[in-house]
Amino acid sequence: MKNSNTVKEDWNAVIAEKLKEGISIEDLAHEYPSGILIEPNVMGSDIEKYNHSISVSKPWINMASINGGSSSDKNKLALLALQQGANGLSFELSSQDSILDILKDILTSYLDVRIDCSQLSSEEIAKQKSLVNQSYYPNLRWIDNSDNYVQCFIEENDRIQSIKRCIDSLKSNARIDVILSLSKNLLFEIASLRALRALLEESNVQSFNILARYEVEGTNELGDYNLIEKTYKVLSGILGGANAILTPYTGDEDSRLTLNIHNVLDLESGMKNVLDPLGGSYYIEKLTGEIISKVKL
Repeated sequence: MKNSNTVKEDWNAVIAEKLKEGISIEDLAHEYPSGILIEPNVMGSDIEKYNHSISVSKPWINMASINGGSSSDKNKLALLALQQGANGLSFELSSQDSILDILKDILTSYLDVRIDCSQLSSEEIAKQKSLVNQSYYPNLRWIDNSDNYVQCFIEENDRIQSIKRCIDSLKSNARIDVILSLSKNLLFEIASLRALRALLEESNVQSFNILARYEVEGTNELGDYNLIEKTYKVLSGILGGANAILTPYTGDEDSRLTLNIHNVLDLESGMKNVLDPLGGSYYIEKLTGEIISKVKL
């Protein structure tokens, strides 16, 4: 029986035979941010030290993110977003808002609802909370950087250091929402989300939610290119195991189509029926492990 190194050499030889003249198998290695280099032929023997299978208790949440406008405007947009397929809501609360006006006619019993209070003072936050009957409005997650949920942001640029800063800032028994901004780099974003979950599970946080968010980087010169970009960014959030994917929602046709990306992927792919669709992928496992190693340096 051949050992794993010999088997890998045999496969590399097969690959090399198929390459065009002047291209070597080394040329196929892909360099990711922070100098992470992954060869094209990753085998089981390369990931023996890694085990980053993920377990998310429920499928991803299609979360409409509603910011700006009056309390009445936010309420109307939230109700419309729910009609169009959202199953979660995120509101940015301003000092002029009334949480009761925002939540009017919204049954939060069946939703994950974030209330981002980062713009408010502690007195304003206390006043808003006092208005809400928690038994009537369950499942509200107040993000206020105090005794409730805190949040940190993982940006596209300087990804490794951004994750490291977030992990290092966590306090004992914290409850946290981590919001990761997705780039166009599909495989790297999938591995980044998986690495982030593994690192959070190693930490001493009480509970956490990983939310993916994205903006369209391209133009619409190619017709439906924007929709394609949104689709593979949503896909990277799903396959990376994000608890929720934030969809900026303004009530226009573009917002409706964006929300329905989730619905189409749900109905057509069946990914909600699989615990970890990429579990067992040698390449993703290796990339995830390399990201974790870089963060821990």
